[in-house]
Amino acid sequence: VFAFNGVLISGITEAMRRARTRARRAEKEALAASLAETELIARDASERIEAERRIKEYLDIAVDPLTVSRAIRDTDTGEIVDFEAVYSNDPATRLVGPSFAAVGSRLSAQAADLYRERLALWSEVVTTGQPVDYEASLPNATLGERDLAVRITKVGDGVAVAFRDVSAAKQLQRAIESARAQAARARLAAESARAEAERANRSKTEFLSRMSHELRTPLNAVIGFAQLLELERLPDGQRDSVEHILRGGRHLLELINEVLDISRIEAGTLTTSPEPVHVADAVTDAVALIRPLAEDRGIRVLVEDGDHHVLADRQRLKQVLLNLLSNAVKFNRPGGAITVSVSETAPERIRVAVRDEGGGIPVALRDRVFAPFDRLDVEATG
Repeated sequence: VFAFNGVLISGITEAMRRARTRARRAEKEALAASLAETELIARDASERIEAERRIKEYLDIAVDPLTVSRAIRDTDTGEIVDFEAVYSNDPATRLVGPSFAAVGSRLSAQAADLYRERLALWSEVVTTGQPVDYEASLPNATLGERDLAVRITKVGDGVAVAFRDVSAAKQLQRAIESARAQAARARLAAESARAEAERANRSKTEFLSRMSHELRTPLNAVIGFAQLLELERLPDGQRDSVEHILRGGRHLLELINEVLDISRIEAGTLTTSPEPVHVADAVTDAVALIRPLAEDRGIRVLVEDGDHHVLADRQRLKQVLLNLLSNAVKFNRPGGAITVSVSETAPERIRVAVRDEGGGIPVALRDRVFAPFDRLDVEATG
């Protein structure tokens, strides 16, 4: 019996030892598993904290201002009733101010109109998940009025609001629009001035045309009576006077016709009548008209004729010659001479030269020779 009992006790003792061993092994395994899980959780938390730190560092150095706000909901209805800033970088604080961007600031702290408008817009972004872009102007105590491009994006149960200062671009756009408006006004003013100038020019042309016609009537009477006197048997002195009257009257008539031609040129209605013209005849007619004025000043007129014909408007050719001869007389030296020569310079090209002994045109003024109605200050030197 004692031996049996000893075996039994010994067996129980071994079983208890084994049970304790298994229990200790299970505790060790459970502790190891718990430690492994704790390490995993700690590692995940560390990685998440590191990621959040890196994101914050990135957002802090972002050039564009950025704020992040979480939605505050009604505990009963779940409706969004406000937003609270949970993040803001330095550019956002400088641009939109701490009352809007400081962490912990609420949208409801803004003006009532702004609060209602932003609450509706931000709530829509949170509900739909669709970003919204718009532009706005914002007063800034340091920077002055700023033009902003704003983008609102859903982030979790809240929104990220990114700002971009587009004031410089807006100012440039406004300057361009102002310049375009000024250019349009200047163009309208120029068109109005041009229309007024054209109206004034038409009035002047009509006046010249009308006055020229009015002057021709009495002048034709003077020339007509002078022609009647020319038919009479007059003493030589009186006949010479009548010839002077006729030459002067005909010259004045040509000047009036010239005024008519100018008005026709400006109106675009001048016509020419080219015909074969004997150059010597045209020169003789022009010299005959100018000779009395030249003789009064003691100026000799010499003509070197040539037997040449040209295709020209006879009246226009005589008019050009008379203008050249008139200037040669007016600006010649007292007792000087005028030489008119005709020569062939090339096949089918004739040169008619009028030379005088005056001081000539200063070199500095020669570029203005063909400017309309420019007298080159010759009155001061003639």
